[in-house]
Amino acid sequence: MPANIPLPDLNDTANLNGILCNFFNGNVLNKEDLRLYASQQLQTLQQQIQQLILTNENNLFWTKIKDLAALSGNIQNQKAIEQILALPNSINLFIKDNVSSAQSFEFYIKSKAAEIGSNDPIKDYYLAMKIRNDQILAYIYVFSQSVNNINTCLLFKPHEILTQPSFLYFGINDIENYVYETAQKLYEARIKLKLI
Repeated sequence: MPANIPLPDLNDTANLNGILCNFFNGNVLNKEDLRLYASQQLQTLQQQIQQLILTNENNLFWTKIKDLAALSGNIQNQKAIEQILALPNSINLFIKDNVSSAQSFEFYIKSKAAEIGSNDPIKDYYLAMKIRNDQILAYIYVFSQSVNNINTCLLFKPHEILTQPSFLYFGINDIENYVYETAQKLYEARIKLKLI
């Protein structure tokens, strides 16, 4: 696996160029390197998310926030706390279903190729590899942003949190939508950097 690969940074062109190309050798995706990188990054983020949400002290904090969000009657606040509390399960499922083994990763790529279905299986598979590469990087980026926002949330007292941008991040948009938007930005960067 390539050493010292940074997390995706959507604001750094050099970073994007490196990370978008890092797992490709010409037109060939080094699937196992990408899978191992994703698995390692996501497992680290998974541990951080579990620590930030599920430990006794933090769990009490989030329970208070859930109660405050319910009392506020604000749908955005309720959505935010629901998404935060769902993060441990979300990241666990993504790892298990898509990067836990070479077979799960291959299925992840082949399912996208089948979805493309242009009657050219080689072209579909190659395009699916690029799409899945960008999606995996997007998941890593979004889960990393989630960790950063949760860390920021924990700096506030429960009664202060419902109006904080770090908390509202989870109420404004779904994690899946953030992933989709990020993957789209990575795809656009790929076009801009002429990596297609």
